[in-house]
Amino acid sequence: MKTKLVLHHTADTSQEPQYDKVWEYHNAGAGGKWPKDHGIQYPYFVERDGTIMQGREENETTWHAGSWIVNRQSIGICLAGDFTREDPSREQLKSLKDLMIDIQRRVGINNENIFLHKEVKKTACPGADYRRLIKEKFPEKTLDQRIVQLQKGADRLKNHNPMRYRRILRLLKRLLRLQ
Repeated sequence: MKTKLVLHHTADTSQEPQYDKVWEYHNAGAGGKWPKDHGIQYPYFVERDGTIMQGREENETTWHAGSWIVNRQSIGICLAGDFTREDPSREQLKSLKDLMIDIQRRVGINNENIFLHKEVKKTACPGADYRRLIKEKFPEKTLDQRIVQLQKGADRLKNHNPMRYRRILRLLKRLLRLQ
């Protein structure tokens, strides 16, 4: 069972799609790092435009983390680009965030088990801390912000559906007590 996510980059600054290039490199044995003819070693690959490619099945053990134990326990996700020199695109970060949330919900991986490759092996990969960048670019709404949104929605219902309006107000009161 997979209990971790490990995040990577290609370390390639080219702007064209990179999935096929990485697949060929990995299939050729990645310069002798692992056996040949096993295809790409990342279950997921995110291109610069945010397109997500599935390279392998999540439950497969792949050669990506630099540690056999971590390889067996983790799902690898690679983003196209060299993030020691640049930041991932907004589209990549959005796709990565959505993909991580989906995997976490389905597989049960908690936030503490999401690692940058450099946290499991001595390497510069993936350069930038994707977790921090996702939080900066896509901040979670606070409870106060959600309550304001609910109040605005309730106000629009006031004249059209008074019963639903009262239910939403009761919910808002309960939420305010939780603060």
